[in-house]
Amino acid sequence: MSRVVHFEIVAKDPDKTVEFYKKTFSWDVKKWESGKDYWLLMTGDKNAPGIDGGLMEESDMFNRDSINSYVCTLGVEDINEAISKVESNGGHVYVPVTEIPNVGLLVYCKDPDGNIFGMMESKMA
Repeated sequence: MSRVVHFEIVAKDPDKTVEFYKKTFSWDVKKWESGKDYWLLMTGDKNAPGIDGGLMEESDMFNRDSINSYVCTLGVEDINEAISKVESNGGHVYVPVTEIPNVGLLVYCKDPDGNIFGMMESKMA
């Protein structure tokens, strides 16, 4: 089985949306120093059940006309094997595998109903 390890929120106005989550749910939000507009969302105590996520600005590829507003990312042991399973079960790759330096390999897929999810092969020890 693969567990959801990360979620993402797509926002037209990231600054306003970040403030909403900080104020509404007391999330700790930090802009990721990756050179891209991406915010890390820490949703609670690391020792408590739950996951953290990220927030990104809408773009041509990631907008509400093309995807749902939340994207869950599942941790996988082998990204190529996971892609094969997605495709053999009626899904397909939406955004090809991308290497995120010092983090791992990330791919976005669509399930047979068109819902988008991510899969991450972690390179972190």
